[in-house]
Amino acid sequence: MIQLFYNLYSFLLQNPSQKFQNKHKIYSYAQSSTSNSDDPFFVCDIYYKLYILYPDDLDNLLHIANAFRYKHPYHAIFYHTHILTIKPLFVKNVIALLQLCIDHSIPVYSLPISFHDSLFNNTKFLSKYAQCHFQQYRYRVGINYTLKSMKLLSTQVCNTKEEKYDKWSNYHDVGYVYYAMGDVDNALKYTNKATDLALKFDLSMVDKMLSYSNSLCYEDFDYPDNEVLFKKYEKIHIYYPDKPMFSFDRPKNKKIRIGYLSGNFVYHVIGNFIIPILQNHDFSQFEIYLFVHREIVDLYKNLNCKVVHINELNDLDAAKLINSHNIDILIDLDGHTVNNRLGIFAYHPAPVQITYLGYPNGTGMKSMQYRITDTIADHIDTTQKYSEKLIRLPTCFLLYKSIYQVAPNKPRKTNNIIILGALNKEIKHSKYALDVWRTILKECPDVKILIKLEEVYYDSEKYIEHYKNKLNVPSNRIILMYKLSNDDYNNVFTKFDILLDTFPYSGTTTTCNALYNSVPIVTMYNQNHHCHNVSASILTHMGLPELVAKSTEEYISIVKNLVHNPAKIDEYKQTICEKFKYIMDPSRFMKHYENALVKTIM
Repeated sequence: MIQLFYNLYSFLLQNPSQKFQNKHKIYSYAQSSTSNSDDPFFVCDIYYKLYILYPDDLDNLLHIANAFRYKHPYHAIFYHTHILTIKPLFVKNVIALLQLCIDHSIPVYSLPISFHDSLFNNTKFLSKYAQCHFQQYRYRVGINYTLKSMKLLSTQVCNTKEEKYDKWSNYHDVGYVYYAMGDVDNALKYTNKATDLALKFDLSMVDKMLSYSNSLCYEDFDYPDNEVLFKKYEKIHIYYPDKPMFSFDRPKNKKIRIGYLSGNFVYHVIGNFIIPILQNHDFSQFEIYLFVHREIVDLYKNLNCKVVHINELNDLDAAKLINSHNIDILIDLDGHTVNNRLGIFAYHPAPVQITYLGYPNGTGMKSMQYRITDTIADHIDTTQKYSEKLIRLPTCFLLYKSIYQVAPNKPRKTNNIIILGALNKEIKHSKYALDVWRTILKECPDVKILIKLEEVYYDSEKYIEHYKNKLNVPSNRIILMYKLSNDDYNNVFTKFDILLDTFPYSGTTTTCNALYNSVPIVTMYNQNHHCHNVSASILTHMGLPELVAKSTEEYISIVKNLVHNPAKIDEYKQTICEKFKYIMDPSRFMKHYENALVKTIM
């Protein structure tokens, strides 16, 4: 076929008058010759020859760009930008260029190109251009484009699947971006709308669950009515009705088989908590399986665990595969976080199913029997409701070992200017926490505050102005740190004196990182909201209840007393790391953890 292409190409170069009557034939030869090729340079050669014959057909250049897009993205960008100079309103090319930037995390605003003004009235362009900014954490830039796209789409009737998807996607994306910027009210407003649209338009189950799960996640960043919230969780049966289909009348395994199911066996914060558990299981009593539905990194490959990939399987087939391994206890590590596979649990592939670790709430599923926590994180008299029965460990429900830091840093010597740290994700900087921090800064006029941001650096003045207004302090009392590398993040703990915990959603990984680096943290307890209490659980089990406030007034008082007593701060800095490591001793934790698991199958 390739020889037929070259022969016809040579003929048409010598007989240009025959080009158009042979166009269909040579295009057919080109397609047949390249359809199975994974050599982009060969594809480039074929389609560039077509471009020479038919220079008005820019799809030929687009074919070349697409051939390079996976392994040679900057080659692809060259052809996309070349097309852009010839035909700036060739929307298919522009969208492909933007998608290429998203796929390869290339900042589109760093490229030497500009887009025609007319494109900024095209909803597809606006949505994709916004996503380019979102991926680079430029939320405050990108959201303007999505909102404009939504406004344009609001006047249109959605008839096609594509139009319905685009309308849903805009609401979903705006909800997420408001969440990332710390605006919980708007995050819920747009995400709840996206949830309704996904059902109304009967989108894929992945899209339906994406918005529904996000709408549940965002509730934890405020103080929801627990009765109302539980009813919202119970709606999961709209998506995943209970479908038990397996019998467990089978011979007893020689060892108890535990399966951990997650999409986060990658470099993810959950690794700080699950890897030490996997490393310290009693392998004489347990066989450990990892059910993986995304990629898996080397951190998990060298453990004494059997890895089973389910990423290519639908929920039912994955459930059948899990059941075929005779798993006794199946543990979900993701809850309602992104990339979860809760649908598998609806089929009851294991006799005992537990949710743990990756999500600060229940699942709402009848098929999930247990949730692991402790008596401080989930008080015995809490009004928070779960579909699962709570397993309350007698120690802190977490086991921590940093996947990024080999040894703790030496904390800085406290000096005359106390620096408070706010290192949790910006979404956790609730209006309640900011009000308290503002009061602390007002009553401690010599104190500064260091704030870590999620977004990359692009407009420090806007951020400074934002926090000046929120905290009512001059800019010289605010230290901003933008998205950091792992090493720079670890070093941040040497640059401040007290970590201010957030509420209603307290820190977890950030709290552990601070305590590991011997930085004291002040938190606040609320018995009716689990996500409020993770730091409180850790500190209380460390024997530091004096750092756990029961009210905003007490929170302010604890911080003020520390600010006025630098020697006490230094005392904490000398002792906290060892106290933290003691409660995170694997042998102590695993005894309670494994005993609790065994009890579920007795």
